[in-house]
Amino acid sequence: TCGSPAVHLPVTAGGIAVAYNLPSVKDLQLSPKTLAGIFQGTAKTWDDAAVKADNPGVTLPSTAITAVHRDDSSGTTKVFSSFLAATAAADWKLGADKELSWPAGVQGAKGSDGVSQAVAAAEGGITYVEKSYVDGSTALAAAKVQNSAGEYAELDSGPVSEALAGATTDVKGQDIKVKIDFTAVKGDAYPITAVSYEIVCSKGKDAAKAKLLKSFLAYAVGDGQKSAEDAGYAPLPDSLAGQVATAVTALS
Repeated sequence: TCGSPAVHLPVTAGGIAVAYNLPSVKDLQLSPKTLAGIFQGTAKTWDDAAVKADNPGVTLPSTAITAVHRDDSSGTTKVFSSFLAATAAADWKLGADKELSWPAGVQGAKGSDGVSQAVAAAEGGITYVEKSYVDGSTALAAAKVQNSAGEYAELDSGPVSEALAGATTDVKGQDIKVKIDFTAVKGDAYPITAVSYEIVCSKGKDAAKAKLLKSFLAYAVGDGQKSAEDAGYAPLPDSLAGQVATAVTALS
């Protein structure tokens, strides 16, 4: 389509929330091993021993767990399953992809709207979804997720940016890709973090459109970063934003 190389340009980062509906528990903590059990249907109630071990001193109800997954092809599923495959390899048996062969006891729903609505409607429900769906719901809360440093990290812009700051960046000309090693997330960084990209032609076919695109991208990695947190995302680290800004300048 481009007639020139297409390039990846990171524009923001987002944490995938482990969203749950359990009104009596305000500060739920979950480890990768426990999440693997929940989403494979082996942990069936909220007072399961694995959940208790993650939440010492917390009174957990015997409410049934209703795990809900995306039943359409989903990048969110790919990131969430990749996280479990990397950090709970001995327990997670479903692999890592946009679509998985889920156990019969785990419910499916279409799209982010579908899974968040299903959990909001079912006390004891749990799913994985973008943070904005938790922020926009009175029924959902986001669990703290244990990272590879052993810390239960809160999903917020700071911990997401911290995870991104520890990522490796592969730069090939104007093409910039970011890889987060789920097994090496340190400090208070939120572990289930992903990068969102704009994928654009390195050389446009229409000069006026190319100029407009460059203007938008320059804003997105410049002043636009100030809007990330209000939209449920996290700003890029300054060093990465600078690399992207340089790549945008070189687009033609």
